[in-house]
Amino acid sequence: MKPKNEHSLGEVIELLKKKYKWGDKMNETAAKKAWYSLLGPVAQAHTTSLAYQKNVLTVGLNSSVLREELWMHQEKLIQALNEELQSENFVVKKIVFL
Repeated sequence: MKPKNEHSLGEVIELLKKKYKWGDKMNETAAKKAWYSLLGPVAQAHTTSLAYQKNVLTVGLNSSVLREELWMHQEKLIQALNEELQSENFVVKKIVFL
């Protein structure tokens, strides 16, 4: 049995994430990494901004053709992103293309 003031490393990290609100930034970083790994260098070259907040991934693109193509495959993208982010504790429910 652990004394009251002892916590595992995982518990301490979770407490720090909640106290300093690191979770949002960590989620955004994981979403960016998943986006770039799924879509590769072409999408990376045309992506101007990426933000993740409240299960919504907002993607800024400088190519209207690419934006339209990705919009048509939005459901497949969401599914692929969630599979890529399976180990994380969050999901992407919607993608907004700007």
